This record gives sequence, C-alpha cells and structure tokens, in this order.
Amino acid sequence: WARVFAVTPMLGRHFEAVEFELNARGRTGSDDGERVAESYMASLKADAFPEDRWSPFVFASAERDRFKQLDLRTNAGGGVKYTFLRAEDTEVSLSLAVLHSREDFRIPGAASASEGRLSWRFKGAHELRQGVRVENVSFYQPVWDGFEDYIMQSDNILAVQVFSMLAVTAAYVYQRDSTPPPE
Repeated sequence: WARVFAVTPMLGRHFEAVEFELNARGRTGSDDGERVAESYMASLKADAFPEDRWSPFVFASAERDRFKQLDLRTNAGGGVKYTFLRAEDTEVSLSLAVLHSREDFRIPGAASASEGRLSWRFKGAHELRQGVRVENVSFYQPVWDGFEDYIMQSDNILAVQVFSMLAVTAAYVYQRDSTPPPE
C-alpha cells in the first residue's frame, strides 16, 4: 500500500481588471520504505478582465519529476478563456492557449525537447453550500503538429473552507504523458 503526500499552496489576488494566481505542488510517496513518487510543480497565471465572458491570459509553469526522469519541463504561453456559465454558486469555462514547452531529462546524453503545444482546459466549479466547493480542472495539451503526442491532466477537488484564507482539500489527480522519456 503506497502512501503519497501532496502539499499544494495557492496564492491569488483578484482586482477588477486583472487576476493573478500562483500555485505550487510538491508530492512525495513511499511503499515499504521505497520511494515511489517525487514531483514538484509551480505555475503563475495572469488573467485580464476575469469577470468578463471572454478573458485573455498569460501563464508560465515549471515541473520536475524524478520518476518520469524529467529534470525540468517549462511551459509559457497565452490564450483566451470563455466562461459560458457564471451563477452565484457555479462557474464553467473553456480555455484555448498556445504554449512553448521545453523538456530536459535526467538521462545522460538525452537531448532536450522544445516544441509548440496547444492547450485546451475545461474548468467547472460548484459551491455545494457555504464553504464547501467541488471543482474539476482538465487539460489536454497536444504537440502542435502531432496530436498523438500529448499531456493530459484532470484534477477533481473537494475543498472545505476552515478559515477565510485556509481550506482543506481532498483531490484525485489523473495525469498522462503519452510519450515516455528517451531510453
């Protein structure tokens, strides 16, 4: 039975014309004393006119994963978000972005990969009652000229607000990178 522990701090600041969001995620795990997971990720996003139906944004992220032999993956890009449902307790949006992705592997002699990707993101959030929120954020990021080479991730989150600036969350995260690291 593997034990995996993840910490995901998030800072956000919302103004009328712009919204900033900084995320970090650290994940480690072991099974019978053997390490079975170790990854780190950080991202920064700026969203212009976040309350409008159409909202342009820019973002950057960095990721490291010992078990994927990924020394560093960086992404940077921009796009537009379309919010097709916004109610008092529910928000649903779809985003499309173009990004530049670079991957450096921990394998000696492995070449770095630098490519353009498309990024589709679905986000749905619903407040079940005051202080209790469910959310799904799903990404599909194929390489620009090869849709069979993609990264996919889906986060399903239940958050219970403890204090005005603190929530306890339970999450299920599915990740898939269709291309294994070079041998």
